[in-house]
Amino acid sequence: MHKSSFPAAAALLLCLVAAGWLIAGPLVPDEEDEGKRLEREAKALFSSASARYGSGDLWQAALELIQIVDFYPSFSKFEDAVFLLAQCQYELEMYAGADRMYRFLLQSVNKTKLVPEALLGLQKVAYKRGDFPQSLKFYKTMEAHYTKHEGIAESRYIAEQTYFNQESYGLVHNVVPHIKEKSPFYPYALYTAGLAHLKEKNVREAISVFSKVDRLSDSGSEQAQIVSAARLTLGYVYFELSEFKAAAKYLLRVKPVFHGYPEALLTLGWAFLKLQDHKSALIPLNKLIRSYPDYYNLDEAHFLRGQSYLKLGYYDFAANEFDLVVPTDSSKTDTTHYESARGNLNVLEEGLEALQEELFLLETKLLESIPLYEENIMAPDLPGNMVHAKTELQAMLNNLRVEREDFKLTSDKIAMMRKALAKSEMRNKWEAYAEYGRVKALYVKAMGVE
Repeated sequence: MHKSSFPAAAALLLCLVAAGWLIAGPLVPDEEDEGKRLEREAKALFSSASARYGSGDLWQAALELIQIVDFYPSFSKFEDAVFLLAQCQYELEMYAGADRMYRFLLQSVNKTKLVPEALLGLQKVAYKRGDFPQSLKFYKTMEAHYTKHEGIAESRYIAEQTYFNQESYGLVHNVVPHIKEKSPFYPYALYTAGLAHLKEKNVREAISVFSKVDRLSDSGSEQAQIVSAARLTLGYVYFELSEFKAAAKYLLRVKPVFHGYPEALLTLGWAFLKLQDHKSALIPLNKLIRSYPDYYNLDEAHFLRGQSYLKLGYYDFAANEFDLVVPTDSSKTDTTHYESARGNLNVLEEGLEALQEELFLLETKLLESIPLYEENIMAPDLPGNMVHAKTELQAMLNNLRVEREDFKLTSDKIAMMRKALAKSEMRNKWEAYAEYGRVKALYVKAMGVE
């Protein structure tokens, strides 16, 4: 009995050794504890990053998401973290990084959930980069496999924009019917279709499409912009057709919150002037001059107001308006300041190119610092690496943010300078007309005739 029990005991011993119980002790509980700790840390980071992303704090959200990608590859929501990081990078215009993250999602093991989101992201990145053929490839994949996905409407809208930029206007019209009316992209798709009709010189078709946009609700802040854009465009079109009453009808419907509202006021003033309704013309012109003192084409508004006063018999008011357009110190425009401003603009544009290069280098460095580990392979020396890596990462992101802010400031300066130059050019255009109007107003006043 004793002899027969030895092989059984030996077999049991060998099994325990193979399982690691006698040599290494109970490893599984320790591994489970470590895994739970890492999961909790990653979950806290992901929760914080999601909240920051939702509030618009994209830089800090990106920092926390990069930490997850760097140090928590076994996180249960690792792919969600990669996707959110890609979204951050896209919105921060870091398209190379976003492209890499989206492509990782296509290649990952558990990819079925986020493949359509990744495809849409890649389509948008390619569009932003101007790689229209590549953008359309991703779109066609979406159409082939994911027509039921919630992102298909946006994919179709991006495709429509791509076709418009390629001047493939017929394909623009083919896409629009497939975007549902309840989609937030529907008004924008309609507006683009209207522009495509204008490009094809199909004016009446364009009016029909823009009128559909006009009939949409303008209650939301975003939709109010596109609806007002359609109304402004209808005003322009009808004005060019010399249908000034119809032009005024749509221009009066443009919302003050619309970024192109000053243009609507100026065009409305023109429309009433063409209708010989000079009192009505003064209303939008007064509002434009009073509410938008920095508007680049204010000289034209003063000229039109002078014309209205002249027709209404307010000759002194008319002369004052024309005086605001004509230089008081000289009848000739001083070109010295204009040329100096043009030179400064060229310097700023060259500086902007240098900043773009610096941004590219910084973004490349950041991109190279984000390793995408194989699933379930832990980053080496996690506790010791994290503090040092987080410090380096924070420094890189701070440098990138500073460069981005410098880039934006320089871009804003260039935009302001271009507006100033445009204003100077517009002044040159209206000076002669204003001089004539001023002389006419004083002459008519002196003669007592209209």
